Amino acid sequence: MHTILGIRKRGKVVTAAAALFVLLLVGSSLVLVPAGCSGVVTSCGAVDGRVLSEGLHWKLPMVQNVVNMDNHILRLELPFTSACADYQMVCGTVSMSYRIRPERSAFVYQTFGKSVENTLVLPSVPAGIKATTARYSAEELLSRLESISEKIKQEIHQELQPYGLSVEALYITELRLVDGPSSHQNTASQAAQQACAEADYYRYKRQEEQNSKLQSEPSDAPTGQTDEDIQQY
Repeated sequence: MHTILGIRKRGKVVTAAAALFVLLLVGSSLVLVPAGCSGVVTSCGAVDGRVLSEGLHWKLPMVQNVVNMDNHILRLELPFTSACADYQMVCGTVSMSYRIRPERSAFVYQTFGKSVENTLVLPSVPAGIKATTARYSAEELLSRLESISEKIKQEIHQELQPYGLSVEALYITELRLVDGPSSHQNTASQAAQQACAEADYYRYKRQEEQNSKLQSEPSDAPTGQTDEDIQQY
């Protein structure tokens, strides 16, 4: 009787262990890709090019892994300073929205990892702004803000598109001429310093002239015997 009970207990333990193993195997074989993301499949650490859509998917446990890439529209705002065609400087702020295209998520992850914004996007924005503003005068930039924003968007989009990113929108939220108070102040300071130096020079010259005049005039003090002293002898 005890032997039968022992066999039954061992059978239950084995069954429970097998069920747990199956559950773990199934759990490690399933992967969930969240909404707004795409799953990049890696096999033994290497990107195999497959991209999973949102939802639940199967994968090989301990062999395959899935990296979720965010395909939401991302927004960044950057200050900038750029030169115009008429050699004036403008500064302002640009707001840009971009996203990683889902079908290119595997390439983006393989090329840039998850640091695509710091590695690619942030350097491309000021480069696109400078390339665009260099074709227009300051007056044109200030009077055609909307069309200039579209030109900058196209410039940056052409730079990012081959890498799997698309620029959804771009707006110049602030734009103004870089005033030249610093250069004017430097010029005024130099002029003031030059005037002070000239004043010191002329003051020194006048002092020298006065000293030379004093030395050339005869002294009123007696330098020898007078006529009365000679007559006494």
